[in-house]
Amino acid sequence: MAAYPGHNAVDHQIIEDLGDGPVLVASQCPRCGVVRYPPRELCPEDLTVMRTIPLSSEGTLHEAVRVDTAPVGFTAPYWIAHVDLPAGVRVYAPLTWDGDDDPQEGLSVTYSIGVVRTEPETILGPVFRPAGDNG
Repeated sequence: MAAYPGHNAVDHQIIEDLGDGPVLVASQCPRCGVVRYPPRELCPEDLTVMRTIPLSSEGTLHEAVRVDTAPVGFTAPYWIAHVDLPAGVRVYAPLTWDGDDDPQEGLSVTYSIGVVRTEPETILGPVFRPAGDNG
């Protein structure tokens, strides 16, 4: 059975089903409005209990790196990326990329939930790809 990151951690999961299938989530403070990813229980600014919010499935590539030597549970080569989302958070996740050149900063990307690691157990998470690429 596949699991989501955070399923056995003290912090909140980064993926939840809020009614329309699994989505990437963050937490937002109802008092000051700060948004944090990964989600957390208390606002770091004023210690208010935070609420879970869905994050946009679209973002902008900040940086991507090709990994040629993979740790256990990953298959090389693969791309890993920092993606900026509209809520003001940056997500670190795999990037599906088959272009001849390296992916460029500013590229519009979108994510789907997919397998991000296979060992010691299958872990699901966001996998980004260029926007408009249905792969």
